[in-house]
Amino acid sequence: ATLTQLVAIYEESGQFTRAGDTLAKELPTSGRPPVALLNRLAKLAYKSGDLEGALAYLAHARDLDPGNALIHYLFGVICIDLKLPPEATQSLQEAVRLDPNNPYYSYALGAVRLQEKNPDDAIPLLKKFRDARPDDPRGGFALGVAYFDAYRLDQARKEFESVVNQPETRAGACLYLGRLAVRDDKLDEAADHLRRAIQANPSVPEPYA
Repeated sequence: ATLTQLVAIYEESGQFTRAGDTLAKELPTSGRPPVALLNRLAKLAYKSGDLEGALAYLAHARDLDPGNALIHYLFGVICIDLKLPPEATQSLQEAVRLDPNNPYYSYALGAVRLQEKNPDDAIPLLKKFRDARPDDPRGGFALGVAYFDAYRLDQARKEFESVVNQPETRAGACLYLGRLAVRDDKLDEAADHLRRAIQANPSVPEPYA
């Protein structure tokens, strides 16, 4: 009980490495460790910036509980951070297989498919997220990018127009709407979209170019 309280104090004060080191003392010296404990250690390792350590804890937890979709999802997300796309794809595919109705798992796998330049596979995954979370503009924006990369430009335009007034997606949506207008040789309209993209996020170089 004292160790648990100490871990909570360290975590609340942002001392994630000390929290993890303290919690690790609860690992049994032999036998099967609790999966919940491994997941908590992975969380603390991730917060401390130790991505490899977090991945190791999750790998152990995955071996003990291979039917847990959340563990596969978290493993895949950390693989994305570590720039390990094949491992990320494999883990996220398993998460989606185990829990096909979870929109966040579909979104993550769809994002990886986009990075792999495979928009046709990404579209149904991102559409599932957009339909399940219509109030989250990230879904419409990501789906618009997938449509754009798949050359389904009318559908892409519709998605970007639906999120262009949201703060989280305004800069990206304006950029893509500008690119679509350039394709249609509507240069005045394109310039207007690109100016709005710059105003929304002046640190992105692409709209200037």
